[in-house]
Amino acid sequence: MTESPKNILIIDDEIGIRQTITDILEDEGYTVFGAQNGYDALNEVKNRFYNVVLIDINLPDISGLDVLNSIKKIDSDIYSIMLTASASIENSINALNQGAYAYIVKPFDVEAFKETIKKAISEQKLVLENKRLLQELKTSNKALIKAKNEVDNLNKHLEAMIQKRTKQLREQMAWIETIINSLADGLCTVDKDWRITLFNRQAEIITGYKAEEVLGKDHKEIFRSLCHDCTKLMQQSLQKGTNVSNLEIYIENNFRELIPLLISAAPIKNKNGKVLGAVQNFRDITEQKQLQEQLIQASKLASIGELLANFTHEIKNPLNGMILFATLIRAEVDPKSDVYNYAERILDEGTRIGKITSDILTFSRQDKQEYNYEDIISIIENTLALTERQLNMDGIQVIRDFADPLPKLRVNPGRIQQVLLNLINNAQYSLNEKYKGIDGKSNKRILLKVRPLKTMEKGWVRIEIEDNGTGINPKNQNRIFDPFFTTKPVGKGTGLGLSVSYGIIKDHQGEIIIESKESEFTRFIIDIPAVEDRVAA
Repeated sequence: MTESPKNILIIDDEIGIRQTITDILEDEGYTVFGAQNGYDALNEVKNRFYNVVLIDINLPDISGLDVLNSIKKIDSDIYSIMLTASASIENSINALNQGAYAYIVKPFDVEAFKETIKKAISEQKLVLENKRLLQELKTSNKALIKAKNEVDNLNKHLEAMIQKRTKQLREQMAWIETIINSLADGLCTVDKDWRITLFNRQAEIITGYKAEEVLGKDHKEIFRSLCHDCTKLMQQSLQKGTNVSNLEIYIENNFRELIPLLISAAPIKNKNGKVLGAVQNFRDITEQKQLQEQLIQASKLASIGELLANFTHEIKNPLNGMILFATLIRAEVDPKSDVYNYAERILDEGTRIGKITSDILTFSRQDKQEYNYEDIISIIENTLALTERQLNMDGIQVIRDFADPLPKLRVNPGRIQQVLLNLINNAQYSLNEKYKGIDGKSNKRILLKVRPLKTMEKGWVRIEIEDNGTGINPKNQNRIFDPFFTTKPVGKGTGLGLSVSYGIIKDHQGEIIIESKESEFTRFIIDIPAVEDRVAA
């Protein structure tokens, strides 16, 4: 028995699309009719039975979803398939929830389209057949129950299919949101008027603004640049059709802090190339800027070190001659004479210049150094033995906080002792400046703390030297390791002690940093690589 042709109605206001779909379906043996708007289509459905109706979601007179609802009321056996040129998760969910069999995005794959039509008619055939059987079996309770169960099972299956598709769409939306919020960079999108439409979690962290605070606001309200109009610059580039890559700007965040950003942006276009908005990703490059400053500092120290090394080599020979002749003069004259006193002063000043020269050579790292496996506590105690008597006379309490056991260090003990002496002497000077006279003596404290430190790469020993003296002005903290920089009065310091200490620690593959709060404390932290298989006894 030959089946009757299946009727299909196409509802679309574009005649070209109707004709294309008609040609495809007629080649498959279907009888195809067309309607250019919703009202014409509803009249067609009232006058003729259709197996399948293809509905464009955007019609000139009424919404495609309204047409879908009306067709369901006229004949619930008709299978409706929604067509659209722009995919929308909300529309697809609404269409499926309101009874659409499928949701197809134009342009579509022809074979998949034909397969969807075939499945719809096949499922409709099953539904209609079940209804026919149900009608025929009404005379028999047993047959009626059987038919009802079959229909119920089919309805459950169809409901499960709809629920599954709805769940998939919701999960897809949640997954996309999770990906956006998991990005390491800040992500921001704007519409064609440059109003913010998306602001991910990292963007919130970088700028200090919550997404709900910025959505709908003008882009330039949030990305306020101090050097130029960031928004205008990006707009000009995107209008020319060029992307913005690695634009470096400074903006003021929600906490009124100035932060450097690296920004890239690209236009958002539809399939016709029309710009709908823009997407921008950005990152906080504060750490990168700090690393650049450290590199500049290291380069500066290296250049100055080379210059000073050449200078000290040039001055050592005449200095040695001056000291030699002053010694000879002193040996030849009466110790009570003025000439003897002059020779003494020449020797004292020459010796002082020699010490400065030695420090300069150490800073420039031109002298030879030998390294041994040493116990850091022994080095610290030997250092305190040289200075603790004077510290006690000044009323300074030395607090020891040493972990035990500690790994040994491969160091030059003399150089490490030099660093410790510099830092202890600085702490002593700071405490005496803050607490002058007998009344302040009980408040003077120097804390020496030593701990093992473990990172993923290797082990370290951390030495902390802390005093509760005058502290360091924040504006001077970045210059504290510069050669010849000192806050002491003239004649009290050369400005080389911390520069030399910095160089010594770097020669030991270590790190030295400072933490200070003016009028409260200063803490120097030294990290030196540990020798894992050697432990101090």
